[in-house]
Amino acid sequence: MKIRRVKILSPFRGLPAGYEVRFEISAKTDMLEPICFVGLNGSGKSNVLEAIAEIFYYLETYHKAERQALPSFRTDFGFEIEYFLPKFVFDMGRIPWDELTMLKLDVPLLFKIVKQRGQYPVISVCAGEQEIVYRSRDNNRNAAILPNRIIAYSSGMNELISNPFIKIDLHYFDDFKKDIGSSPEGSLAMNRMFFMDYESNKLITIANFLFDEKGFDKARLSSLNIKATDFGALNLKSLRDEVNISDLKSFSISIRLRDHRNNPIKLPSELYLAVDALKKCATICEEYDQNNKKKSDQSCELFFWVNKATKQAFQHYFKDPFTLYRQLYFLRLLNNHLFSVELRNRIKKADLGTNISELLPKHEEKRLVFSLNEIAFLKKRSKEKVYYRQLSDGEHQLLQVLGTILLMDAPGTLFILDEPETHFNPEWRSRFVSLLNSIVSNKEREQDIILTTHSPFIVSDCQRNRVFIFSRDTKGNVLPPMQPEINTFGTSMSILMGEIFGKKETISELSNSEIERIKGLPLKTLEEIQDAKNQARKLGESVEKVLLFRELIIRENELKKNA
Repeated sequence: MKIRRVKILSPFRGLPAGYEVRFEISAKTDMLEPICFVGLNGSGKSNVLEAIAEIFYYLETYHKAERQALPSFRTDFGFEIEYFLPKFVFDMGRIPWDELTMLKLDVPLLFKIVKQRGQYPVISVCAGEQEIVYRSRDNNRNAAILPNRIIAYSSGMNELISNPFIKIDLHYFDDFKKDIGSSPEGSLAMNRMFFMDYESNKLITIANFLFDEKGFDKARLSSLNIKATDFGALNLKSLRDEVNISDLKSFSISIRLRDHRNNPIKLPSELYLAVDALKKCATICEEYDQNNKKKSDQSCELFFWVNKATKQAFQHYFKDPFTLYRQLYFLRLLNNHLFSVELRNRIKKADLGTNISELLPKHEEKRLVFSLNEIAFLKKRSKEKVYYRQLSDGEHQLLQVLGTILLMDAPGTLFILDEPETHFNPEWRSRFVSLLNSIVSNKEREQDIILTTHSPFIVSDCQRNRVFIFSRDTKGNVLPPMQPEINTFGTSMSILMGEIFGKKETISELSNSEIERIKGLPLKTLEEIQDAKNQARKLGESVEKVLLFRELIIRENELKKNA
């Protein structure tokens, strides 16, 4: 998945109609090279991420909608988007374009989607200089041309990027309910859009650590001439080292099959099988009815003491980490039963300016249909355990961002990350791009990562053609993004602070104002200059302090010369 261009044809939050970002497609590489949006607060960089998320939400819902609902998709939201997909991501058999046989399929296919205001989208596919416009009786719909996955993250509290992901979950929840009573052989349709919040990260973390390479019997697999990675094993060493975690120690799962009116919840057959598999993996399984008096299928508490046998059980029943995450995701989706039908419909119909997160009620944990609790880890070089909730904000963010990319590292995936390093210490910020590459396998990258940041450390690890500077003019209008005039890769922090963020000083404002105050002293006598030097010596070392002393010495020499 490589985005080449996105253009907004209608006003979108802080972005004017006609706002466009063009991306230069880098040469194929086995490195993760993020696209980096930088700029001051309010410059529009997060709005572009939000627009991309809304575009794919529109396309996802449009392609899966019932035909009678199609007129509602002739919205005022207009856009153009172009992206490359690796050929093995989409199913050529699901694209009934006879003309495709005429295309040069040995070159990457570029998909172009244009959705004018008040119109349906038009899809084109390009191979080199050849372009074919898709025409069908089904309003040009074909989900086969969509990316494999769209993964989003935001560290902000007032973000709007989660809106389309919350809404898409409700659409899949509706489909989910239709599958009740389906045959065990049926497979639930899997969402392609995921927003990684605090609760989602619990699912990611559990799936990652239960399939960590460390938990596989490598000797046995080696004797069978099989690699652990063939069984879906993940290499978590870099991640474990950074957060000082040796292994997963324990966790629990609560399942309460009751809706917001306390009525029993029925499940699709696939989920009954998943719950049964979780019970078989559990160390302790307690099943109760709604009054906690006797055994029942309506409620259960599962406790997992993680050891080699536990991991082998999960690896047997769930095969690979994403399959486990998939089932946990579906179980978590059951919590939508706690929302009334009216609220669910209100959320799905919310306009682009609504902060949907504020509409969601907060339920007590004991009322949740599904919850993952009491996650505990073993600390490195210690028998002490630490609970997930005890980790620092930075450790949570590292587990969340790196863990998500590790688990979701599939061809045709787009990651959109809004300030993924806000809680990191300077060391982690300086190594963020390096850490990204340390956790993924060395293979040709078929994903894109678009992130926003205020960190010059991250910019210094990005190539110039992957950096976009966002800004506003003197009237407050958002300007088209510009690429830096300097080479950003390997450039020092002080230079980037000046060139990218407009910060010329290397020290903070209060200390810099103290230097300016000293510069403004009379300095008419040698005694006054000496007093200024004494005041300046109270400051820490900086370029600004060196320049101040240089000015004082020059003034001192002038006075001595004229004496």
